[in-house]
Amino acid sequence: MHAQIQAWGNYPPVPRDTEDGKTGTGYDATDPLRLLENTSDPVIRSWLSRQNAITKNIIGLIAKPEPISSPVVMREEDTPPEPDAVWLDLKTLQVYTMTGSDGNTRILQRDKTFGTEKVWYVTSQGERIGKFFVSADKNKLAFLLTDSKNTLTSKLRFIQIDGGGLMKDMLNDVDGVLPAVIWRSDGQGVIYARWNQTGSTVKTEVRQHLLGQTVTRDQSIFPGKNKLKSVPGSSYRLQFSPDAALVLLELQQPGLAERSYFYARNSDINGLNTRWKSLATTSDRVRQVVLTADGWYILSVKKNPQGSILKIEPKVPQLSRAKLAVETDQSQVVELAVAANGLYWHARIGGTDKLMQSTLNGKNIKEVTLPFQGKLSRLQAGTSKSGASFVLESASVAPSAYRVSEQGEILPFAAQKTSMSLPFTEKRLSVKAADGRLLWATLISRNPLPSDDKLPHGPTLLQLEYDSADSSDLAYEASRLEWVRRYGTLIVFRWFPAVAMSRAAPAVRDDPAADVIRLIELLQKEHLVQPGTLLAQELISGRNAVLLAALRRPDLFAAMHVRNCLSQAESVTVVQKAENHGALRNTQKPAGNAAALTDSPYEQLRSGVAYPAMLFSATGEVGQAPVWMSAKMAAALQLLNTDKSHPVLLRTAPESADVADPTTDMVSGWAFLLWRAGERNFSLQAGKPGGKQPK
Repeated sequence: MHAQIQAWGNYPPVPRDTEDGKTGTGYDATDPLRLLENTSDPVIRSWLSRQNAITKNIIGLIAKPEPISSPVVMREEDTPPEPDAVWLDLKTLQVYTMTGSDGNTRILQRDKTFGTEKVWYVTSQGERIGKFFVSADKNKLAFLLTDSKNTLTSKLRFIQIDGGGLMKDMLNDVDGVLPAVIWRSDGQGVIYARWNQTGSTVKTEVRQHLLGQTVTRDQSIFPGKNKLKSVPGSSYRLQFSPDAALVLLELQQPGLAERSYFYARNSDINGLNTRWKSLATTSDRVRQVVLTADGWYILSVKKNPQGSILKIEPKVPQLSRAKLAVETDQSQVVELAVAANGLYWHARIGGTDKLMQSTLNGKNIKEVTLPFQGKLSRLQAGTSKSGASFVLESASVAPSAYRVSEQGEILPFAAQKTSMSLPFTEKRLSVKAADGRLLWATLISRNPLPSDDKLPHGPTLLQLEYDSADSSDLAYEASRLEWVRRYGTLIVFRWFPAVAMSRAAPAVRDDPAADVIRLIELLQKEHLVQPGTLLAQELISGRNAVLLAALRRPDLFAAMHVRNCLSQAESVTVVQKAENHGALRNTQKPAGNAAALTDSPYEQLRSGVAYPAMLFSATGEVGQAPVWMSAKMAAALQLLNTDKSHPVLLRTAPESADVADPTTDMVSGWAFLLWRAGERNFSLQAGKPGGKQPK
């Protein structure tokens, strides 16, 4: 049994089992492809090898203007704009943020050797990148994302520096009021404060997150082994020493200005078994502690009700050994900030707010001249940087942020944003699902944005993201922007499951394939995609929404690439040979779960249909769909497809090196998609010198 790929050769014949059991795999009259499930059989392994060979040869014959499997980089401008802020500066690379002319901020990584750049993240509307946290080995970054509509909480995302890019881990509800995150000493996770507000009740928790672990498994690490009673409404704040060796936890109870402080060595952090040491309780009347490399600075009102600034040595962190750090006269000390160049404190004398400054050793005390007399608040500084920032307001002046330089110069706190012109534009599209919920898609194209009467430039690629209903950010990746820069338009469809409105109401059955079809119909209605021209990639292992959509409506797609296909459910309809024409037809056997049949691509196949071209990649990794699922799906399509000009290719690990790495698999799959889209530079050159005809 074989099928032909039009003019360039035949598919490898599908191994057949017979009733006499010659192949030794067991005969199944209802499903002649069931033998492909035994991938340890030498006959099946041989067939897989030939499938890999034909796929490699065909893709190898495609002419490419530049290697698409090479590391994805952004083009370096002749005069690179200055960054907003540099967060990591090493000998060979630099990570920084930059805001473009579109108002969105990008996280970029510059290779100092080659001058190339990668874009790891792009903010969406109303989103702002906050503080960065670098792991001890300088190989990972964590960064906060805040929304203009909600400044109390932030999201925490992660970047793997050495080529890994944006990681899947995302922590919601991270404390955004006084954000602090510390990496574990081994770099395998972080400790963070989680904000949880229900009505007027606010509760914060100190948790530990291990990379790659679901957020639901994050452990609360305070009070740990300490026998402390948690007061309802208490909040926690985290600080850490500059060398990240020590964690300081601040506990503030409702209605009290004084706080309790506990500390632990980073190496001693061990989930619920963490033992915290006490630095100060509420009876010590400590209102603030700031950790620096040469000492811990403390604002206390125990001996002086107006407030004293004290200092203790980090080697012996005992409050009883604290010494006066600076003379503050008779003024009230409201806030303290410690910078690399000295101390800053908010002083109040006779109802008038002042900003004072001294060196770290308490010398050279002076007043910083403010732009106008008013209310001062939110005094902040970084212990590794010079200067401080604050907010000033009055009856006639709205709250405004300022920063004071090391020399005492006052400047408006406005980011020095240099316009960076990137040729990308976004358009949001909403799709109403069957149950009425709105699903969002983002169309990313090269400027100008296509109007209703003008198609996007170049081929259009559809990718899916599977999220929860409360997830709002789009996972921007350098490879996605690279597709747009090199080839055409990208549509990222963010799908999330339906949720029952009440316990009494039955859960709405999800049908992501139907939602994908609705999206494509909308794109066609708005003249953003022509019928039968859409390219698609189903890259999330075990997901099959795009594949199912193509099987139901093959007229909507030109080609697709599927990774680790989940092709069958427990109850199946089977494919059986039709005696009259040698093709396959569907023969359904009784199934106890009708929904499972609907969700199983293999059971949706039928004869007499012109399916789009498809490339299947299978890794065979533990926890992923087995290789045989992709193999059976590819074999059935090769036999069933009425249009033999639509190739169906299969590649599997370890024989195909491109399959193992998800990014490489995605990018190398572009050649197949662009070939099927009819792109001139990706035509199949069967007579190309050195090229071999697939056998």
